[in-house]
Amino acid sequence: MEVAKESDRCNGTGWPAPERLLHLSCSYETNSSPYLLLQPAKKEMVQIQPYVALYHDFITDAEAETIKGLAGPWLQRSVVASGEKQQKAEYRISKSAWLKDTADPVVEALDRRMAALTGLDLRPPYAEYLQVVNYGLGGHYEPHFDHATVRELPGWAGRGDPRLLFLLLFQLSAVEAGGSTAFIYANFSVPVVKNAALFWWNLRRNGNGDGDTLHAGCPVLAGDKWGERCYPRPVCSISPSLCDGQAKSSCRDPGRARTWGRSRARHFPEETARVW
Repeated sequence: MEVAKESDRCNGTGWPAPERLLHLSCSYETNSSPYLLLQPAKKEMVQIQPYVALYHDFITDAEAETIKGLAGPWLQRSVVASGEKQQKAEYRISKSAWLKDTADPVVEALDRRMAALTGLDLRPPYAEYLQVVNYGLGGHYEPHFDHATVRELPGWAGRGDPRLLFLLLFQLSAVEAGGSTAFIYANFSVPVVKNAALFWWNLRRNGNGDGDTLHAGCPVLAGDKWGERCYPRPVCSISPSLCDGQAKSSCRDPGRARTWGRSRARHFPEETARVW
């Protein structure tokens, strides 16, 4: 069933009914940040539930080329989580590399820009390092969630929180055909837009995973797809003091999910209310 739905979304069929598009809009966003006052983010609302937005021209051509150049020598076959291990999988065909903010001033500047947009602290350990991904011809990622649950990861209790608050996906290249991001249950797909950043929440405001975010990276049919991903972790990103001196154990306290839920509502007021 999911494979059939993925095919429909990647082929451009199964779009939302027109009445579901009435509340979508475009805007310039500063998030009350001085960093964005002179060059606001160009936001296009793609979907309300799940909350998906596209930020146009979020990076420049020069920045995209720098990031690709930095990551190129370090690219390796992408892996997926399997219990406590990571392994290669036929349902994810791509290469990836990780970049620290110290790798180049361009990466550091991009980190600051993301922090200004989201209002979150995106420095480690509050977020993972930036992941650069390259999908060649036929490259794809079958339907999956970015977040994980306790049951899905045995031994999770003794480690940092593996759930990922949201995803910010940068498009570092144009693609001649294919390569869209398809949301399976939500019944829509988003094409590759060069230099844009695609944003969505992986978790609901109560800290539980959002089932509507099941998504796939459609096969690249012509061209070469480059992307960069930012993976923040919950609660710590919103209020680092909650984790100071306690490793990150306090971030796994479900009761503190409300902290980032309120902050999220403040930074993204148009988002529909979620179930607590």
